[in-house]
Amino acid sequence: QLFQYGGSIGGPIVKDKTFFFANYEGTRQDRGSFINLPRPSVFVGNLRENLGLVKIDHRFTDNHSAGIRLNGAYYTNNNVNDRITFLAQSSQPIQASAAAKSIVQNIGVQINDTYTRNNFVNELRIS
Repeated sequence: QLFQYGGSIGGPIVKDKTFFFANYEGTRQDRGSFINLPRPSVFVGNLRENLGLVKIDHRFTDNHSAGIRLNGAYYTNNNVNDRITFLAQSSQPIQASAAAKSIVQNIGVQINDTYTRNNFVNELRIS
Protein backbone atom coordinates (compact mmCIF):
# COMPACT_ATOMS: atom_id res chain seq x y z
CA GLN A 1 0.00 0.00 0.00
CA LEU A 2 1.13 3.53 -0.78
CA PHE A 3 0.21 6.79 0.93
CA GLN A 4 1.40 10.14 -0.41
CA TYR A 5 0.39 13.43 1.14
CA GLY A 6 1.60 16.97 1.62
CA GLY A 7 0.75 20.61 1.53
CA SER A 8 2.00 24.07 0.70
CA ILE A 9 1.37 27.50 2.14
CA GLY A 10 2.74 30.90 1.24
CA GLY A 11 2.01 34.57 1.25
CA PRO A 12 3.12 37.99 2.43
CA ILE A 13 4.57 38.65 5.87
CA VAL A 14 4.97 42.38 5.23
CA LYS A 15 2.89 43.70 2.32
CA ASP A 16 4.97 44.18 -0.87
CA LYS A 17 8.22 43.56 1.10
CA THR A 18 8.56 40.15 2.75
CA PHE A 19 7.10 36.85 1.55
CA PHE A 20 7.25 33.24 2.73
CA PHE A 21 6.59 29.83 1.24
CA ALA A 22 6.56 26.43 2.99
CA ASN A 23 6.03 22.94 1.61
CA TYR A 24 5.90 19.40 3.05
CA GLU A 25 5.60 16.06 1.27
CA GLY A 26 5.37 12.63 2.87
CA THR A 27 5.40 9.11 1.47
CA ARG A 28 4.62 5.89 3.32
CA GLN A 29 4.82 2.59 1.48
CA ASP A 30 4.74 -1.04 2.59
CA ARG A 31 6.11 -3.42 -0.05
CA GLY A 32 5.90 -7.18 0.23
CA SER A 33 8.56 -9.57 -1.05
CA PHE A 34 7.76 -13.27 -1.43
CA ILE A 35 10.30 -15.71 0.02
CA ASN A 36 10.15 -19.34 -1.11
CA LEU A 37 13.24 -20.87 0.58
CA PRO A 38 14.00 -22.18 3.15
CA ARG A 39 10.29 -21.84 4.04
CA PRO A 40 7.56 -19.95 2.17
CA SER A 41 6.83 -16.58 3.71
CA VAL A 42 6.48 -12.87 2.96
CA PHE A 43 8.64 -9.98 4.15
CA VAL A 44 7.02 -6.54 4.21
CA GLY A 45 9.46 -3.70 3.64
CA ASN A 46 8.69 -0.19 4.87
CA LEU A 47 9.66 2.98 3.04
CA ARG A 48 9.22 6.36 4.78
CA GLU A 49 10.13 9.65 3.12
CA ASN A 50 9.71 13.24 4.38
CA LEU A 51 10.60 16.32 2.31
CA GLY A 52 10.32 19.92 3.46
CA LEU A 53 11.08 23.43 2.19
CA VAL A 54 10.88 26.90 3.75
CA LYS A 55 11.69 30.06 1.76
CA ILE A 56 11.64 33.73 2.79
CA ASP A 57 12.22 36.61 0.36
CA HIS A 58 12.56 40.31 1.17
CA ARG A 59 12.58 43.36 -1.12
CA PHE A 60 14.62 46.23 0.33
CA THR A 61 14.06 48.46 -2.72
CA ASP A 62 12.95 47.99 -6.31
CA ASN A 63 16.62 47.26 -7.14
CA HIS A 64 17.68 45.20 -4.11
CA SER A 65 16.27 41.90 -2.79
CA ALA A 66 17.45 38.99 -0.68
CA GLY A 67 16.22 35.58 0.30
CA ILE A 68 16.95 32.44 2.29
CA ARG A 69 15.88 28.89 1.50
CA LEU A 70 16.08 25.84 3.75
CA ASN A 71 15.19 22.40 2.46
CA GLY A 72 15.63 18.94 3.89
CA ALA A 73 14.79 15.30 3.47
CA TYR A 74 14.65 12.26 5.74
CA TYR A 75 14.29 8.81 4.18
CA THR A 76 14.21 5.33 5.72
CA ASN A 77 13.81 2.00 3.94
CA ASN A 78 14.25 -1.52 5.35
CA ASN A 79 14.01 -3.31 2.01
CA VAL A 80 16.51 -1.28 0.02
CA ASN A 81 16.72 -3.48 -3.08
CA ASP A 82 13.01 -4.43 -3.00
CA ARG A 83 13.88 -8.12 -2.90
CA ILE A 84 15.00 -10.87 -0.58
CA THR A 85 16.85 -13.95 -1.82
CA PHE A 86 17.55 -17.38 -0.38
CA LEU A 87 21.28 -16.67 0.01
CA ALA A 88 20.67 -13.62 2.15
CA GLN A 89 18.46 -15.33 4.76
CA SER A 90 19.79 -16.34 8.12
CA SER A 91 18.35 -18.88 10.55
CA GLN A 92 16.68 -15.99 12.40
CA PRO A 93 13.05 -14.96 11.83
CA ILE A 94 12.22 -13.47 8.42
CA GLN A 95 12.38 -9.88 9.74
CA ALA A 96 16.13 -10.35 10.39
CA SER A 97 16.92 -11.62 6.89
CA ALA A 98 18.10 -9.72 3.81
CA ALA A 99 16.38 -6.43 4.46
CA ALA A 100 19.11 -4.00 5.47
CA LYS A 101 17.93 -0.66 6.82
CA SER A 102 18.90 2.45 4.90
CA ILE A 103 18.62 5.93 6.40
CA VAL A 104 19.34 9.05 4.34
CA GLN A 105 19.15 12.57 5.72
CA ASN A 106 20.13 15.84 4.08
CA ILE A 107 19.74 19.55 4.69
CA GLY A 108 20.43 22.39 2.27
CA VAL A 109 20.60 26.13 2.87
CA GLN A 110 20.88 28.86 0.26
CA ILE A 111 21.19 32.60 0.85
CA ASN A 112 21.00 35.02 -2.06
CA ASP A 113 21.30 38.77 -2.46
CA THR A 114 20.46 40.48 -5.78
CA TYR A 115 21.09 44.08 -6.82
CA THR A 116 20.11 45.49 -10.23
CA ARG A 117 20.78 48.86 -11.83
CA ASN A 118 20.12 49.68 -15.49
CA ASN A 119 21.77 46.79 -17.40
CA PHE A 120 23.87 45.68 -14.42
CA VAL A 121 22.97 42.68 -12.26
CA ASN A 122 24.99 41.65 -9.22
CA GLU A 123 23.96 38.45 -7.47
CA LEU A 124 25.58 36.74 -4.51
CA ARG A 125 24.63 33.15 -3.63
CA ILE A 126 25.88 31.16 -0.70
CA SER A 127 24.89 27.50 -0.42
